[in-house]
Amino acid sequence: MSRHFAFVNIPAHGHVTPTLAVVAELVRRGHRVTYATTAEFAPAVEATGAEVLTVGSTLTSTHPGKEVTADDVAWLPLILLRESALLAPALLERFETDRPDVLAYDVTLYPLARMMGRRWDRPTLELFPTFAANQEYSVAKEAERIAGVAEEHPATAAFHAEFTEFLARNGFDGVTPEDITRGDTDEPRLVFLTREFQYAGETFDERFAFVGPCLAERGFQGGWTPPATGLPVVYVSLGTAHNLRPEFFRACVAAFAGRPVHVVMSIGDRVPAEALGELPPNVEVHARVPQLTVLRHASAFVCHAGMGSTMESLYFGTPLVAVPQMPEQDVVAGRIAELGLGRVLGRGEVTPESLRDAVEGVLADDALHARLRDESRRVREAGGTRAAADRLEARAEAAVRV
Repeated sequence: MSRHFAFVNIPAHGHVTPTLAVVAELVRRGHRVTYATTAEFAPAVEATGAEVLTVGSTLTSTHPGKEVTADDVAWLPLILLRESALLAPALLERFETDRPDVLAYDVTLYPLARMMGRRWDRPTLELFPTFAANQEYSVAKEAERIAGVAEEHPATAAFHAEFTEFLARNGFDGVTPEDITRGDTDEPRLVFLTREFQYAGETFDERFAFVGPCLAERGFQGGWTPPATGLPVVYVSLGTAHNLRPEFFRACVAAFAGRPVHVVMSIGDRVPAEALGELPPNVEVHARVPQLTVLRHASAFVCHAGMGSTMESLYFGTPLVAVPQMPEQDVVAGRIAELGLGRVLGRGEVTPESLRDAVEGVLADDALHARLRDESRRVREAGGTRAAADRLEARAEAAVRV
């Protein structure tokens, strides 16, 4: 039976991209999907067959390039709460007469989605594009620890006050922020990584479905052809948000110039290729590349340790050299190192020599390659797109039975 699924997300590649294959699978199964997103992400969502509800945003998909501070981390929950407040009027109006059977939402927008679910008595389902959270583990708390956020930071009180006001404005005077944060005890969660990669994975109950990365071809990213030289491919990318790093990309050029590797660099739109100087024949530079295509052929991946990129690399068994750019990525990089799936360079440790040593080290590490083969198998067996769509359908059917 056809159902109506609504997806609510923030305008960030690392949050939208993991959902696209799932949305396409739901549409393929005959369901209707409405996806609330900004104009920037509308073409990618439309390509899945979903209906796009174009909305505004307080956020941007890129970062200004400065170091992420303790204050940045502390105020982030309030910034995301304000995104919920901005989206609320448009979503309440759109779905008031066309209520979804299931509301799937990114973890960052839980105040909005759980409020809407209560308002309409509709089931919700939480999406985790990074580490899941329970009483035993929280990536947000770990990022705060790494960043050095003070225990009594004023952002905490400001967040609680605005959350309370947000609920009252939407007709929930008797509901507290703690009520919404606690949520429905039966609400299922989709986690786009494996239980083995999750910190404290054994402490998460059956509500959490660790489906791993949900991958599909991304024609909107264009094409790429492997080099005819047959040299090992080293793929370099800092993702889409924290890539305003010309000095990093110049260090990569210097590290691999004349070495027996072929380097593919994805540098984004904000760093002109000319800023990297004259490129050697074994280095190609693009604003963006079809990441899955490149990873199929890559022998090493130098990246920012974003969870999406990390899971995609592990899917293909590609060794990682992680250069995290923010505290949450520090947490992911720590897990990569802990499981022996690659090497980590701190932001202050990046030089041509350290990059070259790290890449040549992972290329030559037979034990690391054996661990990667095991991890790649676990990632592929996690269930991916089909398991995620099954979970969403089950949520809709359970609500109908009740």
